[in-house]
Amino acid sequence: MQTDIYDEALAPVIWAGNKYPKMTEAWGHVNVPGLYYAGTLMHGNDFKKSAGGFIHGFRYLVRAQHRILELRNHGVQWPSSEVMHLDSKSRDGVEPLFQLGQRLLPRVSEMSGPYQMFNVLFDVCVLSCYADSGEPVVLRFEEVPKYFVPELMRSVQVAISQNATLVSEKNRPLLGQYWTVGFEYGKDYGGYDDDGHVRDTLRSSRTVRPFDEADPNGPGAGSLFLHPVFRYNCYDQATCDNSTASAPSTFHLGEDIHTTWNRAFDNEPLSAMFLQKHVRWTWGK
Repeated sequence: MQTDIYDEALAPVIWAGNKYPKMTEAWGHVNVPGLYYAGTLMHGNDFKKSAGGFIHGFRYLVRAQHRILELRNHGVQWPSSEVMHLDSKSRDGVEPLFQLGQRLLPRVSEMSGPYQMFNVLFDVCVLSCYADSGEPVVLRFEEVPKYFVPELMRSVQVAISQNATLVSEKNRPLLGQYWTVGFEYGKDYGGYDDDGHVRDTLRSSRTVRPFDEADPNGPGAGSLFLHPVFRYNCYDQATCDNSTASAPSTFHLGEDIHTTWNRAFDNEPLSAMFLQKHVRWTWGK
């Protein structure tokens, strides 16, 4: 990257591939506050990891950057939508969470931002409550950059706390729990094997349907191609605690050539092995 056109005080710090500038999580200059990069240069944060160097990728990053700056500079909350109201007095926590899975999966099948910017942009679902009744409700914040999730959750949890006047002190800790959903490749997709040979992504040993529905990490834990990954109260391998074998924080749905994940055999494991094991929403239980 040519840098001699810049004033010395504004010159970018070059790193990724010796062609992209080093940036903050909001694609800002690391040494000059208030100066930001937009467009293909944003690829510096996902070089050889995702698609930020191309229009089908960075168009979503530019929108996310705009939302970050609105939140930081003007206090404008990240846009959200209501996924589903949960009955806090329900005696059966199974059926509502199955219905919640049915509400979540259609979006998974069509969310272009997280699909194109795999492992970078995520939808974040948060347990909140109605201010006028205290009833629990799941909200969705779309296309949040991975490393911005902690900052987003701090602002969201403050807003939730202000609305929770009708929720008892005992149950308030349940509010603000969240899970992320995005897309990832399997760890052995592409690259080279231990013998230095290029991996065949269509090799006979790859995991295909029928998947292992009993795997606590999800039926897609062995998938190589892009597939949905849910994470509870975390957003990547470094921040997730998967030490509990029976209920790991990370859950994989299987890859699908039609990019369709809103069928019963997708929702059944998601509901039974992820949502029901993690999400706590019935007040007093």
